[in-house]
Amino acid sequence: YETSARDVAAAAVADPATVAKIRPCTPVGANDPACMRKMVETFGPLAWRRPLTEEEIVRITGTGVTAATAFGSFDQGMRNAVSALLQSPYFLYIVEIGEPTAEDPAVRRLTPTELVTRMSFFLLNSTPPQALLDAANQGALDDEAGIRALAAQLVAQPQARTALDAFYDEVYQLRNLATVPKSADLFPEFTPSARAAMRME
Repeated sequence: YETSARDVAAAAVADPATVAKIRPCTPVGANDPACMRKMVETFGPLAWRRPLTEEEIVRITGTGVTAATAFGSFDQGMRNAVSALLQSPYFLYIVEIGEPTAEDPAVRRLTPTELVTRMSFFLLNSTPPQALLDAANQGALDDEAGIRALAAQLVAQPQARTALDAFYDEVYQLRNLATVPKSADLFPEFTPSARAAMRME
């Protein structure tokens, strides 16, 4: 995980388009704690799919500032901060602790950010974008109608088709159709075109 996180962070910092998305400020010099903090506040919630606590922001910002100071480069600091975010269990795992319900404290329900994360991964096979996280935090998923509306919005996106294809590929093992062994003597009609037709159906 550490090696992967470092590689991804290096690629992200090397790409100006990605930097423009995750760094909302221009650093003043190699060591700019204020800009580093803004970067953590911008990218952190996307990576962890929830708002970061003040303690978490301070810790990750400190990681970035320490690296920036040591290497004399803001980009190196940002690279280390992004790497730290990507190695966290909050990025690697979908955390669903929930919160107690008012009716019965022994019963827990997903928080808005946990729910929007589950919906996004299920319907789009991807982490939720900032707009969805913002909508969840603003109460868009507080009732059944809001959940249905968001689900309809997600299903209408092109990524939903890809995610659905992947779901059926896995459940029905359709990805194996091209290589599954069949005796040509016993199944003479099981041709490559038949395999393709089965998958398409």
